[in-house]
Amino acid sequence: MIQAKRLYGRGANWQHYEYKQLLHRGGGRLQAAILCDAARREAATYPLYTFYNPARSCTAARNAGVNTVEGVNLAGGYAVERLVTTAITSSQQQNCKRLKAIEPLMFSLAKLFCPHSLHVVGPFSYVGRNVGPFFIANVDGDRQMGIPVPPMPEEFEMGLLALTLRKCQTLLMRFPQMS
Repeated sequence: MIQAKRLYGRGANWQHYEYKQLLHRGGGRLQAAILCDAARREAATYPLYTFYNPARSCTAARNAGVNTVEGVNLAGGYAVERLVTTAITSSQQQNCKRLKAIEPLMFSLAKLFCPHSLHVVGPFSYVGRNVGPFFIANVDGDRQMGIPVPPMPEEFEMGLLALTLRKCQTLLMRFPQMS
């Protein structure tokens, strides 16, 4: 299940750019809670947030030395749910919508959709038009040629959960009042 949000902001201070609709409510409930509750009810379902970041926001973050803000980033829904549900005061609610608060939870689309391993193939000869999707990558310190292998569903889920946990730990270190 995926929920999408767009970043708004101007100027050089990327930390104050915000996802204005992050605290959107439906039927009196936070959208993040609705998303996560729906995922909890379904087997093999994980909630994700897709964050759309216009080019000027990516540039502003990059100019400040933050290279993780891309045109589109993802974040685990449970981490976003925790962030927005623990924002009680109006100041906390304003701050939780800001890119500064969301950025530690974000990860690249490449982490999700790009192959994580390579099935190494030995030397061979081939005559024809298309060789196939062969790539060169470092495997155990050596450059090898092989076929990209996407992760198994179990590996994908564990990798996503581990990534979300690391991002939550980073967020808690930056904002200890959330623990």
